[in-house]
Amino acid sequence: MKAVFSTLSPVEMAVLVAEPLIMVWYITALLASIICPSPSSINLPRSAFPLVEMKLSLWLPISVLLQPVISVYVLLPLYIYPYDDAGTFLWQPVIKAVAAHPHVQWQIIINPDSGPGSSKYPDSQYITAVSKLHKYSNVKMIGYVDTAYTRQKITEVQKQISLYAGWAKHTRENITLSGIFFDDVDDAASAAPYMKTVSQAARSAFPKSHGGSVTFNPGTNDSPISYYDYADTVVNFESSLADYNNAKTISTFPPRHRPREAIIANNGKPTAAALQTFVKQAISSSIGGIYITSDCCYQAVNATLLNAMVGDIATAQAQKSKRKLILWFA
Repeated sequence: MKAVFSTLSPVEMAVLVAEPLIMVWYITALLASIICPSPSSINLPRSAFPLVEMKLSLWLPISVLLQPVISVYVLLPLYIYPYDDAGTFLWQPVIKAVAAHPHVQWQIIINPDSGPGSSKYPDSQYITAVSKLHKYSNVKMIGYVDTAYTRQKITEVQKQISLYAGWAKHTRENITLSGIFFDDVDDAASAAPYMKTVSQAARSAFPKSHGGSVTFNPGTNDSPISYYDYADTVVNFESSLADYNNAKTISTFPPRHRPREAIIANNGKPTAAALQTFVKQAISSSIGGIYITSDCCYQAVNATLLNAMVGDIATAQAQKSKRKLILWFA
């Protein structure tokens, strides 16, 4: 439950708490109208029975309006080192985009050295950078692990997961992670037992009950359906933007798992209109995570493109909420 609640704004959280209380209120009214159908029969004024006057036709629109809008999140492969040789903070564009849109959710993939590296903790500059991201409640960070299409030894994968989990014990700064991103996932059916085993290791280190999550990145839509039993999110597209075709591409994904699917389009420079279409199509299709970048290998952050994408997500979310209100009050 913590993982779900972490994606909601404070207003949406209040709505989730209020909705069952209102439902109880309505049920009480319904029972009262059955038990005491006529207020005058017990010689009390009509005003003594305000709940009896509640109607189902009133509750239904209220119920729909109170449903929180849970939308797409940014799945960002943040593989660059946080500082350059001159001391410039290269993650600053990410920090600015996160802060500018506090209701847009992020899952940021942390990758110090094609994995956590061999040390107990990352170096001091990495610690500083990760702790900066921890200040934002709309950010969730997950650690990068390369499965090398099952060629990586399971013992090595387990070791890397344990190292990431150990970051939570750092005493000076908060560098706790919330899960694992498995990259280079084999999409062959024969890889399923391997992925089940490494997923279990990740679940043990980052329990779902504590907000932990597991993401698989086969990068294609051909992976075994059992992957959805082992992972919270499956990246069904990771390729050049030129290979992506919005609704046509999404139509090839397993339809009942859309909120648990993700799209990463790289090596492209979309026009403003194309970017808006990319975002709107993902949201209307209930896709879970998205990212689009001009870089092929996630070795740079295009601040202009990132800000535009996050702005489009925020705008699309607001329009979705507005349409919901118009539907019931028109």
